[in-house]
Amino acid sequence: MKLRRRGIVIVACLILLMVTLMVVGAGLALGPANLAAGTNVADQLRARQAAESGVQYAITRLRLNSDWKGDANQITVNSPDMYVEEDRGNVIGLVRDSGGQWSQFRIRFNYQDGAGAEGLDDPAQFVFTSPYVSVNNLGSSQDVQAPRADGPGYSVQSNSPRPYTVPRWSVLMAVEGRAGRVAATPTNPEGATTGFTKATLETLLQVPNLMSVNNLDAAAMVAGNFSANVGTGGLVSVEGKSGRTPRLRSRAAVSVAGGASQNYTSTQGKVTSSSGTLSASYDTNQVGVSIEDPTDPFYQLIWSDVRKAPSSASKWDAGTYVWWQDGTLHYYDMNYADYVTYIQANPNDSGAAAVVPGQVVSDTAGAYKILRLTSSVDVQATSNTDEFNILTRRGAAEDPVGGAANYVLPIATYAASNCPLFMSTFNPLPGSMTVQDSSGNPVFSASWNYSGPPSPATYSSSVSSPQASIIQIHQFLIDPTVFPQWTLTQSTNFTPPTAAAIQAWGTAQGVTFTAGAAPGEINPNLTDSLTASDLRIEFAGGNQPVTLAGPGNMRLTGSILGSGGSIVSAGNLSITGLGADFSANQANGVNLYSCGDITFSSLDEVTSGQYAYQDVHLKGIVYSWGDFVAKLSHSSLPAQGTFKMDGMLITYGGDPAGQPGTNSGKGNVSLDSGQVNFVFDPSYLNQLATKLPSGFKLKSVSWNQLP
Repeated sequence: MKLRRRGIVIVACLILLMVTLMVVGAGLALGPANLAAGTNVADQLRARQAAESGVQYAITRLRLNSDWKGDANQITVNSPDMYVEEDRGNVIGLVRDSGGQWSQFRIRFNYQDGAGAEGLDDPAQFVFTSPYVSVNNLGSSQDVQAPRADGPGYSVQSNSPRPYTVPRWSVLMAVEGRAGRVAATPTNPEGATTGFTKATLETLLQVPNLMSVNNLDAAAMVAGNFSANVGTGGLVSVEGKSGRTPRLRSRAAVSVAGGASQNYTSTQGKVTSSSGTLSASYDTNQVGVSIEDPTDPFYQLIWSDVRKAPSSASKWDAGTYVWWQDGTLHYYDMNYADYVTYIQANPNDSGAAAVVPGQVVSDTAGAYKILRLTSSVDVQATSNTDEFNILTRRGAAEDPVGGAANYVLPIATYAASNCPLFMSTFNPLPGSMTVQDSSGNPVFSASWNYSGPPSPATYSSSVSSPQASIIQIHQFLIDPTVFPQWTLTQSTNFTPPTAAAIQAWGTAQGVTFTAGAAPGEINPNLTDSLTASDLRIEFAGGNQPVTLAGPGNMRLTGSILGSGGSIVSAGNLSITGLGADFSANQANGVNLYSCGDITFSSLDEVTSGQYAYQDVHLKGIVYSWGDFVAKLSHSSLPAQGTFKMDGMLITYGGDPAGQPGTNSGKGNVSLDSGQVNFVFDPSYLNQLATKLPSGFKLKSVSWNQLP
């Protein structure tokens, strides 16, 4: 029994020894793998920590400069435990741990495409072989797409995938951390190309207190007063695209005069003004009105950030360019005021032959004299002027005078303001009259009565004027050719006075009516009949944006037509002509930009002394440091133009580097038009930004580890 037990013990010991040897052998065999696995886990942790350090570095840089995208192009940190260098959008950082070992992080904003589509030149030294690209959209007013770099040399191409949307006022950070065999030091920050352990983090950071900034978007941001005067049946309508609220903002008053029974319409629209009121007729169930918060920001676009003509653009001398009826273009090295003074004294001086840059085609073959811009043009100041003016020889009327004889409007205005005296002089008996349009609709009707002694008698009247003003009616009575579509259909004891009789009457009252020129005309008595309606300026760059940029005031005469165009002026911008149908390039966004006022007049002199207004349709961002004035109607004319704006109108009221409205009395919008239609379209807002509040914070709303 003992021998049997002893044998069992020996077998058990042998088994135990075998198991022990197997475990020891396995341990000896697996020891290096376990050690490597432990090291890899540690490197993974260090790589992730390096990536997190990169995120924190980026947040710090962004809070110092919300436009930052790794573009300091220098060493930004050089301490014993941290080294960071930025190279045109690509960032390399080194972080030393407690054991003295360096880990590395990499951040990439650069597309490495050679084209600078992201606004950066290619890196000078750090070219990254990573598909993950960071996108800073903190200063943007609309969402953008984040690309993956799948092109040659890990470049971003136009057809590269864009799997993520980066909301406005957000930044997408893709940070690669490296640890282990990085072989990177401050003297060799790039380090090894293989053999390291990496971890890539992608996080979306947003400014939490600006996520409601959608409430600040508006079809018009106005630092001063917004006033619209619309014609019979007219109205101001405000719409929004892409689900945006149709909003109109003013830091002063908002008012609409004339028009339909409801002259302001906006489905689920908003209006803000300094008083929290809207002086217009509107549906309170559709339009909400509130007080404009004076601390709410406006979109800022400073002069240095405006996309002007590129360095490759043709140069065009500043000065005054004048079309003559024979199709020749004449040049005067003068500003507008000096030219007017000079040419009125020397009306036959032909100046110099105009030198037109290669990107501008002078086309006189058809019915119009056309300057066609096929690519961008940069106006260069001369020793005499920095203005750029395009005119007709006679000049261009910006406001009508009225009638075949230029004195009709002054006479009519005087007669309207002295109507009892006027009527008692020419029609001293009680009577009535009615004017109808070509469709038989009443335009104006009036009846009058007299009592008391003979003229001048006590006068009373009853007037109904659904479509016309008293001034317009007097114009029509003096010269029916002013409004040929009207007819005097009924009259009792009424005889229309002649213009000559009224002139004599005015003289008897001690009033002299002078003919003179229409505002904006220079030499109205020239035989040259070329008017603004005969001229065109066309933007014809195809798919490429075309910019006409000037260093001073710009006065352009003619229709403004085409797509993909921008007019940029460092001074006032005045456009007079046969309306406009002019759209910006969406990548650029800016349609009109002026460091002063922008003035539009679409007056068309149909025949000598006969005027009508044409439509204006602008698409893009219209940005003025001063006022915006659109003249598309006048009390003396029944024909009214329509003003339509797709995009956004901003009158900043001063230099946008500061706060809105710093230029006191500026930043107003004044619209005289038959109809006004604003459509807020965020697709043009690429170039606009709003300043982030001081000390803003960034909140991570998503955090992923990429393969």
